[in-house]
Amino acid sequence: MSLRFGLCLSTLAAICWGILPHGFAEVPLDAKASGWTRLAAAPRLFDFSPRNAWDEQGVAIDASFVTDLLGNPVGGKSRGFAYIGAVQAALTADLEKLAGWNGGEFVASIAYTSGTDLSDTFVGNELAVAEVVSLPTFVWSQLFVRQEWADGEWLAKLGRFSVGDDFATLDMFQLYTGAINPAPPVLGDNTFFTTPPASAWAALVHAKPGPSMEFKAGIFQATGAVDVVANHGLDMRFGAGDGLLLIGEAVWMPSPSDLAGEYRAGSYWCSQESPRFQGNGGEQTYGFYTVGQQKLWNEPGQSGQGLTAWYALTLSPQDDVAEFPFFAAFGAGWQGAISGRDNDWILLGTWMTTMSLSEAEADRSPDANLATAEWVVECDYRAQITPWLYIMPDIQWVVRPGGTGSIPNALVLGAEIGMVF
Repeated sequence: MSLRFGLCLSTLAAICWGILPHGFAEVPLDAKASGWTRLAAAPRLFDFSPRNAWDEQGVAIDASFVTDLLGNPVGGKSRGFAYIGAVQAALTADLEKLAGWNGGEFVASIAYTSGTDLSDTFVGNELAVAEVVSLPTFVWSQLFVRQEWADGEWLAKLGRFSVGDDFATLDMFQLYTGAINPAPPVLGDNTFFTTPPASAWAALVHAKPGPSMEFKAGIFQATGAVDVVANHGLDMRFGAGDGLLLIGEAVWMPSPSDLAGEYRAGSYWCSQESPRFQGNGGEQTYGFYTVGQQKLWNEPGQSGQGLTAWYALTLSPQDDVAEFPFFAAFGAGWQGAISGRDNDWILLGTWMTTMSLSEAEADRSPDANLATAEWVVECDYRAQITPWLYIMPDIQWVVRPGGTGSIPNALVLGAEIGMVF
């Protein structure tokens, strides 16, 4: 009872604090939505003259902190509470200002994660309830050069970065606490699809032939080195067992309209073989996805406020090597729903996945149920407390944790806190 009472009290306190006006200039926190490489786009806790001078000269050094404080007072493998947090820091150098390199930019970032994954330790589910899910260690995350041509109509990236920085991600995904942030989570289980802080050698080309269309194509080093804690992201070798991930994506942004939309469809193929669940060697992996968001309604006279809906679908047809053959997610967010809280969000989302029958049969003990599907519902209130701080009370309901039905459905309560400094 003490855990349940404490979580409910902290959640209600955060909601009340978020609803009350505090006299701060409320600017949305963009650090998460920018993918760690443009932290300077958000207002910061520590603004001082030398730092602003560096920005003007073309060198931005910024950092952010995100923590998920979650517990499951009901259901799961056992009741518990978990803290997990990540400190992220990035250096962005404008090469045009520094060296006259027109359209050039250099980015390097690091991250340090600590804490415990509630899903793995207490709930026992596959679709993580926390945004911050990473190995608890220091990681050298990104190191790349970016080049733009023709007023941004062409862009290229070369170096070390994550697949999820550029593919299968949407701004709306970045707002949630749970599994959908920053991209459909099953992609990383079905093939070599990395999200920050994990990165590998890669090259990407991004073309914008018109105001409503974009095309992206990337090639990534598929390597198991990203999973090794001891390497801290510093194992940058090409190993004998490495393969390649090829991924392409088309983006459609309907225009002109004040109800902005963005729809993405992509496919991937990985030459690195994944072992078959039933044995007998391995297979190269492939799959498809589509994600989209659409503004449905603008609040009259209020720029940016209103209701936005989104979806995500993935298909990985290889049941003998893909852990989660089908994934579907839907949700909506209302910005400015409460008077005087123009940059706050009320968020609702749900996601489910089916599980590989081949893997379930291979792993099942004689007296156990087959793992078939798992489903999560999430509701958040994202309160922008200051320009550099948000607090987001979170409620999640996890149905069939682990997919077998043998673990009781779980209620997850808590909050996410994020800041840029």
